[in-house]
Amino acid sequence: MISKNTIEDIFNIGLSNGNQFVEVFFEDTTKNAFTVRNNKVVHPIAGRDIGVGVRIINNEKASYFFSTNLIRDKLISSLNSFCKDANSLYPVNYDESKQGVTAFNFIDNKEIKETEKHIKARLAYEEALFAHKEIDHVEVYYKDSIQKVGIANTNGINVSEVRVRTRFGIETVATQGNRIETGVYSPGFSNDLNHFSNKFIIQSAKKSALMAVNKLSSKKPPSGKMPVIIGNGSGGVLFHEACGHALEAGTISKKNSIFQEAIGEKIASEHITYVDNGALSNSWGTTRIDDEGYVTRNNILIEDGVLQNYLVDYKSSLELGIKNNGSSRRQSFRYQPTARMSNTYLKAGEHTPEAILNSTARGIYVKTIGGGSVNPKTGNFNFSIVEGYFIENGIIKYPIKDTKIIGNSKTVLKDIDMVGNDLKIEAGLCNSISGIIPVTIGQPTIRVSSLIVG
Repeated sequence: MISKNTIEDIFNIGLSNGNQFVEVFFEDTTKNAFTVRNNKVVHPIAGRDIGVGVRIINNEKASYFFSTNLIRDKLISSLNSFCKDANSLYPVNYDESKQGVTAFNFIDNKEIKETEKHIKARLAYEEALFAHKEIDHVEVYYKDSIQKVGIANTNGINVSEVRVRTRFGIETVATQGNRIETGVYSPGFSNDLNHFSNKFIIQSAKKSALMAVNKLSSKKPPSGKMPVIIGNGSGGVLFHEACGHALEAGTISKKNSIFQEAIGEKIASEHITYVDNGALSNSWGTTRIDDEGYVTRNNILIEDGVLQNYLVDYKSSLELGIKNNGSSRRQSFRYQPTARMSNTYLKAGEHTPEAILNSTARGIYVKTIGGGSVNPKTGNFNFSIVEGYFIENGIIKYPIKDTKIIGNSKTVLKDIDMVGNDLKIEAGLCNSISGIIPVTIGQPTIRVSSLIVG
């Protein structure tokens, strides 16, 4: 950690020339990763990343300095040089990282000692490989990290936190004749390896394998406008991309959101209550404090269809005049923080998944959503379907392939006419201006009365 005296020196330098705010973000992160392929551990990686970021705000203009060199005299000298530029007309970023060392190194396989993490990864590998006769290749990816952060600012914040995260990724390949299909499932938690029971690992492996096998018989469905059922859990990607980013204060302050100045307005079906809970126990996107040092909380964004709030960080609170609600995120000390999602999900409704399916005469059931794009100003979106099925007379008929769903964020929120009681959340990663961060996405099974399927 950085000493109290060094932090005070950083504050004094940063507040020179009339600057109003200085923030220090210290980080010490260790990471481990490996892959199980052909029942062997390959590509083991271990490393440590230590550094500090300093943000200076003057009249809502932010400048940012970061370094991996924590030798006090060098750090202070570099910060002094930076501040000469930071007081210019435009924001600047200063990278002093070349003066330090960041080490993430491959480990010789001969040096690996079998531990619990390797045993559990092999369990996932074997369960996926032998789940179905069509599975002929499996890879299991394992990652864990311990991130120690210390955050102090000139408003009186001085806090620290240790963040532990663990994640498995299980990728399966199924073949049948000339057809090759893949399945992927990647659970993760803000906890250590003990949170992954053997039962959970076996279920996860079989889920990945079943996805690959089911896709072997997929075919192109009819196209056009029709009801679309989106399954629980990873179906939350649609809300995350089409709605969540438009509720981040950085998007609002730049006037790039379709929900600009819409607080208090009905923007969705009365069935919709959408929350972002950064304090959700053990979830992949959970932290006790956000990346500006403020306590995380359960933020209700949409309640019964009415927009209640945005996700707001400190800087955006100054720009918008809206209270900071502990929503600041960053990948590491190399990035300025900004308002981002953490654990964002649609709350459960009253319908059973079976009732939603049985009441749909003809449509698409989307079990897993893939990549896509959203225009933040218009809300127009399209997403590929990784795993989906065609519905006829309330019955799932066959798996589908090469299919997208196309719509508009404003319209889709109002066209949700059924919400299930089977809320589930899943781990994911989100890439935006403050880097790649762990997020949780989630929802119960829902039905959109009409989307374009193509």
